[in-house]
Amino acid sequence: MGSNNVINGRHVGSRFRKKRNSFPLLFLINLPLIVEVFRKYIWQSDIPLFLMVVIVFFYGLIILARDSNVTSNIKAGFFLSAAALIIIAFINQFLSSNSIMVFAIGIGTMFVPFFYAVCSANYYQKYANASISILKCANAWIILSLLVAALQLYFGKNSEFTQYGLGSSGIGDYTAEGADYIEGLFRPTSIFTHTGKFGQVAFSLILFKWVYFAVSRTKLSVPWKLSIVADFALILISGQRSAFLFLFISMFVLMFYTNLPMLRKSVVSARRYKRSFMLLLTVVFILTIGANFVSSNVYDMVVSRMISVFYDIPERVAGNLVYPFWNAINQFVFVGMGLGAITLGASKYGGVALYDINLGENSWVRIAAELGFLGFTIYVLMVSQWLYMAFRVSRRDTTSPNSASKIFFVLWYFSMFLWANTHDVFSNIIGMSLGFALGGAILEGRRGMSAGKQVSVLR
Repeated sequence: MGSNNVINGRHVGSRFRKKRNSFPLLFLINLPLIVEVFRKYIWQSDIPLFLMVVIVFFYGLIILARDSNVTSNIKAGFFLSAAALIIIAFINQFLSSNSIMVFAIGIGTMFVPFFYAVCSANYYQKYANASISILKCANAWIILSLLVAALQLYFGKNSEFTQYGLGSSGIGDYTAEGADYIEGLFRPTSIFTHTGKFGQVAFSLILFKWVYFAVSRTKLSVPWKLSIVADFALILISGQRSAFLFLFISMFVLMFYTNLPMLRKSVVSARRYKRSFMLLLTVVFILTIGANFVSSNVYDMVVSRMISVFYDIPERVAGNLVYPFWNAINQFVFVGMGLGAITLGASKYGGVALYDINLGENSWVRIAAELGFLGFTIYVLMVSQWLYMAFRVSRRDTTSPNSASKIFFVLWYFSMFLWANTHDVFSNIIGMSLGFALGGAILEGRRGMSAGKQVSVLR
């Protein structure tokens, strides 16, 4: 495992001498967002989503069968718990007699993101500049999402442009406790079929970008530094308070990266610490100068909504986790409603919405209600193993070109664990697949760790 040289931003080494076409795999990583845009503006059907699932499933199986370097990084405990979970899901499906489409949505939403990590790992370990290519794609999606969202705000909530291609969830209200309602202000959907997807995907894209900036050894050009303003604008326009909260927490964690017990072996330079610190301070800077460019009423509403996420935590946890969870366990302690029965997107095939049966909006509660207490316990065991594996990988690898992807995944997946207490984020197959695709480097194996240094300047 010798080091590789870097010439004009390109790697020169034995494993990169053969020129490869990286487009198919890069297209696959971007496919969740491509499919979402396609479903909204071209073909308003679930068929493109099902086709994406089939492609990722079979390609992931091929990689698992042929690439032991990827497979060996997945612990046997994960496969065992996944197998047990599938058995319980089939038992619940037999007892509940839900439609096969409802079951397919449930099983796909639960397992497709893991297959995406496998496909992504194949890309990360094949191409030296994989992280930079994905970073550029993420930034392009951020800019596109921001432009479309801004246009929706400009044309108004009831315009044909804003309403076109919306799903059943539709557009969200932009409100905050203690602030007056402002006519015309709403939470746009951007290129997505509903507001919830917009906020969750925006969080994932921005977090990947910021983690890369914080931990990479590349020098950022001025346009890249200025692009952080677009990131903040996207979060503020989306009105997604949880995204704001977890971005803040993630940057705070990166500031003290070397002091975390589970990551104590990591060697993080003063430059990385400074970048994380500056990203965190930018939050305060943007909010401070914002009043000079927008009306005071709008500014007060935006700031009130974002800040409210901190003092709303106890109420949201109680209303969306504690009481609904006990209700779900009391009703479905042994046999659940069946996998997919209350998963987002299943209502058109005979399922029901989680909030329609007084169980709040919570991923953990949904799993408990669909699979019963035993299925819920095995699910927690399965996803916890994946998070633990990501911790170990990010701990031992902080210098490879793809280390940002690994650290991103730890922060992102842990954020999803917390976010799932107040929203059913695990039901969002687009958002979850994207997160696993961005963090697929956790499975790239030893070959990826010897890929050499990153390019010297990110232009």
